[in-house]
Amino acid sequence: LERAEEGPATGHAAYGRFFRPLTRQLRAHGFQPMGGRQGGWTGRNRTFHTGYEDQWIYYVLQVNGDEAKSWVWLYIGCDDHQAVLDALSTYRDEIDAGLGETVVEWVSSTEEESSWVAVSNKHSITEPDGTRVWMLENLVRLRSAVQPRLDTVMAEREISDC
Repeated sequence: LERAEEGPATGHAAYGRFFRPLTRQLRAHGFQPMGGRQGGWTGRNRTFHTGYEDQWIYYVLQVNGDEAKSWVWLYIGCDDHQAVLDALSTYRDEIDAGLGETVVEWVSSTEEESSWVAVSNKHSITEPDGTRVWMLENLVRLRSAVQPRLDTVMAEREISDC
């Protein structure tokens, strides 16, 4: 039996307690965390391999306890992030359809020097079970919708700095 973990509802330790069981579930679905067992970025984020992480492209889970919001996204952080997003957007209808009724955000940020394809919801760390289920289901959907198209984009396009 696993010992129940206690502690504050938010903060670094709470995010660790939130993500540990979710990361185990994602491994069972074939996701490989970046940066060891925790899944890359720490705190309220976890990152997972796309096959292009050496080019700063990876999947991200983020939960914010203060705002009661969570995100599942494909992060594109290479210098030529706009070209990757533009190429992926040629598949936008298929990707959006693969994510179901979820509203999909397609963002290119010059301030952040990155682009992303994301879905979000009003789930938070204070409702861990429902939030984990939502994140698991939507990361699986995102990978199914994006990964084949990302593979095509990266193989067929000459992206200068990716």
